[in-house]
Amino acid sequence: TIFSDHLELVLERLPRPLERLRPVILHYRFIPMRQVLFVAIACASLLAVVGCAGPTPVVTPSFPPHFVTNWTIYHVSNPSLMPPYDNNVPPAGTYVKGSGSTFYDWSTKSMREKYYDYCVPIFVNGSNWKCDFLNINSVSYIVLYEDRPAGYPPCCVFANPFHFIQVSKATYNQTTIVESPDHEKEYVAWWELQAPEIGGPFAIGWTGVFSHDTSPLPSGFSFGALPGWVLQAYANFTNEKPHPSAWDMPDSCKQAKECPFL
Repeated sequence: TIFSDHLELVLERLPRPLERLRPVILHYRFIPMRQVLFVAIACASLLAVVGCAGPTPVVTPSFPPHFVTNWTIYHVSNPSLMPPYDNNVPPAGTYVKGSGSTFYDWSTKSMREKYYDYCVPIFVNGSNWKCDFLNINSVSYIVLYEDRPAGYPPCCVFANPFHFIQVSKATYNQTTIVESPDHEKEYVAWWELQAPEIGGPFAIGWTGVFSHDTSPLPSGFSFGALPGWVLQAYANFTNEKPHPSAWDMPDSCKQAKECPFL
C-alpha cells in the first residue's frame, strides 16, 4: 500500500499529463500499489485521447490583416508554471491580474497594446505602472503615464527596428480546454515559436482550428516575463480595422530616446 509520506512524494513528482489524476490516486491510496499504477496508466491513456492531448488541429491559423481585441493579463511569477493553462487561467493564487487591449493593422505594420493596470512585466525594476506599446514605422515606443516612476520619461524607444512575431514559423505544441460561463467546453490549440532573438518563447492559442467548417479565432498569447510568464487571454476579438486614432503618437515620442529601464 501507499503510505502518506510516499504519497506526497508521488504527487509532487507527477508529470504534467498526469496532474489531473491526483484525485484518482488519493481515492485509491489504501489499495495495493500495482492497482494504483494500473488505474493511473489507464486514465492517462484515456486523457491522452480525449483530454490532456485533445484533438489535433486540421487548420493552420494566421492572424487576420487587422483586428481589435481586449484581454485579461495574468503575470505568473513562478517560472515552473509555464502556460498554457486550462480555461486560460493560471492556478489560483499564482498570478497578478490586469487588463488591456490590442489594436493591429498589418497593412501599415502598426500595433498598439494598452496596459490598463500594469505595464508588461519584462523589466528588471518592475512594471507597476500603466503603459502603451506603440509600434509604428518599424519602431516600438513605450508610452508612459502620470503614474510612471520618478525619472522615467513620458515616452521612450523600446526597439528600433521592431520585429513582429512571425506566426507562420510557429509549430503546433498542445491542446487545452476552455469552459464558457454556460459550461460549454471548447478546445484551444497552441502554436509555439522559440525566437530567442526577440524574447521568445512565445505561444498563441487558437479555437476553430479542429474543423474546416469553422474559422480560426485567437484565444490567447503567452511569453516570458521577469520573473516567470505572462498570459494574455483574449476576449471580444473582432476583425475590424482600428480607428486611425489608435496610431496617434504623443509629442513626447517624436524625439524619444532609448528607454533607460531596459
